[in-house]
Amino acid sequence: MAKYKNAEILATVISHWMSTNFSINYVIDILSIDGENVAIPDDNSYTFSNIDTNHTIHVDFAVGIKESDIEGAITLYPNPATHYVELKIENDHLNVKNIEIYDAYGKLLQILPILSTTTTIDFSIYAPGVYFVRLNTETGYLTKKVVKK
Repeated sequence: MAKYKNAEILATVISHWMSTNFSINYVIDILSIDGENVAIPDDNSYTFSNIDTNHTIHVDFAVGIKESDIEGAITLYPNPATHYVELKIENDHLNVKNIEIYDAYGKLLQILPILSTTTTIDFSIYAPGVYFVRLNTETGYLTKKVVKK
């Protein structure tokens, strides 16, 4: 579960009677002008220029990190585990603040700080069962399931 909400949708009708410029400087997921999709540059910005007629502009703004981007950047192994689980973060831009360990009933068992890209989690203190490791990032949460043998 990542905090990638379905994009926040903004539909705007812009009416200008004279030539105008304006920019969208947010992370743009989808942009269409008068019903035609527009390619978004790599810098995720778009500048409208020489606007002299009425246009309908539809913009979907991304409000988080796509789960697929996070999934590929986080590794928990071994899983199932017996004693320890290694958490490896392969993307410095995720800015993981801490991790929380929950049991199958949702009870918070432990909070651990993230001090490096690799963190060892001691599961030997827990009974066999299913646990959830929740990573808290600046942009949201990602939860992974761990099975303790």
